[in-house]
Amino acid sequence: MKIAGYFEVSLDASRNALRIQVQIGEPRSLFFIIERIRAMLDLDADWPTIARTLGADPALAAHISSHPGLRVPGCWNGFELAHASHL
Repeated sequence: MKIAGYFEVSLDASRNALRIQVQIGEPRSLFFIIERIRAMLDLDADWPTIARTLGADPALAAHISSHPGLRVPGCWNGFELAHASHL
């Protein structure tokens, strides 16, 4: 079943946070959509553990401390990622 909608992610610099707006015609899909957005933006990563582990490496320590909380973004699904790599 296809459900039309969109989401928009923007930076809320005053709160050091992301602001996410979701427009969807089927409210029952909202939990799934939020779960996907969280995974796509790596929002459930354990940053203190990551920083402690990577910061122990002398080659990475300065980068980790100068970019706290930096994440590697993902994509909505694997097909989308595979398709984009061929463009």
